[in-house]
Amino acid sequence: MPLVIGDENTKSQQVADTAKAFATLRLHDSHLFTILAEHAVRQLRKFKPQEISDMLWAFAVNNFWHEDLFL
Repeated sequence: MPLVIGDENTKSQQVADTAKAFATLRLHDSHLFTILAEHAVRQLRKFKPQEISDMLWAFAVNNFWHEDLFL
């Protein structure tokens, strides 16, 4: 099944893994990271601590700031 970010069935691990993969490869896609952040903000209570950590690491590596996610 393909990953559809923003779909309420998208699992937090899928979102975190996508962000982490892009960061690991040093690929910067502002549009993708905005979508990932918006999804994470809406579903933050479903994220495990490691997934939140991976998301924050990925955003830092990509030097990408999303105010709602970080505040």
